[in-house]
Amino acid sequence: MDMLKTTNAKIVEALIWVALLTMLVSRQIYNLVRRMAEAKGKEVVRFTQLRWSTIFSETAEKHLTALLRYLNIKMDLIDFYRLYDCQAFDPHVHRQRFREEWWA
Repeated sequence: MDMLKTTNAKIVEALIWVALLTMLVSRQIYNLVRRMAEAKGKEVVRFTQLRWSTIFSETAEKHLTALLRYLNIKMDLIDFYRLYDCQAFDPHVHRQRFREEWWA
């Protein structure tokens, strides 16, 4: 977050909330998985936090899909179009980018 250049307090607050909620959900699921593994006699020490963060980030979209399905919230093509319409718009298109020669 320290690399995000914004003076909009609402954006900063939203990002903090997203980070906190993501960590909360991740830790709850991690603890559940560890308890279930321990009940099966597995070595809980082998459930490392680094491995967990990789697995969780790779499957976060599936978690959200399952949650939406559980809540009986369905997305149709119009919803996807609206999502793409707002997310594909790059607000930083005129921002100066790193130059290739800097990385050569």
